[in-house]
Amino acid sequence: MTNMRLLLGAIVVACMVSWPSLSATAEDSGELKDTSPATDETEDRTPADKELSPKEKEQEQIKNMDLGDMNAMAKGLRITLKQAKKIQVLVQKEQDSIRKLERTVSKRRQQLARSREKARKKSAQTRLQKSLDQLDKSMEKQQDRLKATLAPKIMVLLTKKQRTMWNTAKLYEAMLEEFPSVSLTPAQEKKIKAICLQTAGKIARALDVRYVPTYKVSTAKRISLKVLTKKQRKTYREQKREKRKREKEDDKKRDERRERRQRP
Repeated sequence: MTNMRLLLGAIVVACMVSWPSLSATAEDSGELKDTSPATDETEDRTPADKELSPKEKEQEQIKNMDLGDMNAMAKGLRITLKQAKKIQVLVQKEQDSIRKLERTVSKRRQQLARSREKARKKSAQTRLQKSLDQLDKSMEKQQDRLKATLAPKIMVLLTKKQRTMWNTAKLYEAMLEEFPSVSLTPAQEKKIKAICLQTAGKIARALDVRYVPTYKVSTAKRISLKVLTKKQRKTYREQKREKRKREKEDDKKRDERRERRQRP
């Protein structure tokens, strides 16, 4: 999780650096119009300057706050202290809800485990094990739902430009994961960033991160058709087929293990 947050932060910074050129590309398409972010006047300060400026003090305060996934991206997105305080409240509520869920499930799990150990009949043991498996799956789904409700609430607190940068980073990260076996050239990576920026502008205007999965599919398709070479597209299709094959095999093995546990 820590490595993923650091990666997102690095992507945001990279997007911030390339924002002017990417914005020009987006403006040509008519999908996003924006200007280059203002230069941070504190960047020219030397280490010898012991007294921090108000802006630097604010950034230090934000750095020490628990903002979840936003921690690694706060500086790149230029999150304000006012925004950070509101985000921290939302993150804390989400964490409290997850901890409460985990305590409740843990208590129920211990009860089922004790009952299974005391059960004499194989059929009862199998039934209780099935209940334990269902309980674990249910907890995972509830955790995912809680996490899914947090992102839209945070998006509302961000400016349109911040939302665009956030979604650009998320999309770009997803696209790098989508094409791991395709050797992209620097020129292709630049085109992919521009496409992610254009798509992120749409998501930012929608103000709803639930649209992101749909955009991921359409963005990957667009990149495959407009950025990749014929040879790269062939490699990408083969990679997708192999991935689907592995997923089917994993599902089959998982089902077999579950069946073995449930046999009397």
